[in-house]
Amino acid sequence: MPLQRKRTKLLSLSLLLAITASAVKTPVWAAPQSSKGPKKPIAASSVKAYSSKRFERFRNESDRWVVLQDPAVKASVHALMGNLDEQYWGRTQLLDDSCSRGDDLLIAGDVRGLAGSMASLFYLNYSTGKLCVGYVDDSKIHLFGVKDKADVPQALNEYVNKSLLGKTIVFDVADWKPAKNTTARKHAPLDLAKLTGTYERKGNRFIQATMLIEQLPGNKIKFQIYANNGGNSGQAAGTIKLVDGCGRFKEADSEIVLKFSGGKVVVSGNDSCFCGNAVTLLGTYAKTSDHSPRFDND
Repeated sequence: MPLQRKRTKLLSLSLLLAITASAVKTPVWAAPQSSKGPKKPIAASSVKAYSSKRFERFRNESDRWVVLQDPAVKASVHALMGNLDEQYWGRTQLLDDSCSRGDDLLIAGDVRGLAGSMASLFYLNYSTGKLCVGYVDDSKIHLFGVKDKADVPQALNEYVNKSLLGKTIVFDVADWKPAKNTTARKHAPLDLAKLTGTYERKGNRFIQATMLIEQLPGNKIKFQIYANNGGNSGQAAGTIKLVDGCGRFKEADSEIVLKFSGGKVVVSGNDSCFCGNAVTLLGTYAKTSDHSPRFDND
């Protein structure tokens, strides 16, 4: 009996060694490599190029403003430029050149009256979704969405060499710095019952309008309105009488109406004789100062 038990143990041990050896030689049973160990290189042929079809809908769009005003496009521009996107949109008043070739779309814009020195650039690839934008400020071209000269799309590079020759390209990144706190300084409340002061119409650095008001005896006011749009401007100035907070000023074939209410002035009417191309004096002006203004003819 002891001899038989010993032979059984030897047989079991031999069988276990045979199974173990067989498992080692079979790759199917091999233990997976640790993630910390060396990784097997991936064949270049198996890597697929990035592709995004989210802008394919613009391929046959002839109205470039439809492209630029699309919420997805505006969000993408903001993602590339951050707080600097206002530099792009401020320079996109007129669409100068637009080129669509194959998968490439290039839209160039500028500021009225300041063509060339204040311009914007927009490049989009319909298939890949690659987007880069930029703005021209005097002698520099600020580009966003490209990291170096080799990364500049051919269509954009050709336009720069043709229409913006001699300008230096700067490869910029988004600016996400928080806006300066303009409410930190406390100002004395405005006297809205007093008409004298300075009034501003909301706009941007390229489209601005300011109104100066001096209240005079006899329910009259002296006023001056100055507005600009890019390099073009408009102006109206004179003395008018107010009736129920409303006054009219006429010159040649144009007449504007100034209506005062609660620290604001609404200008309406026909201002064509007062303004240059694409400039208007019309709109709502809000009071920003109580101080007596200095007029151009003072």
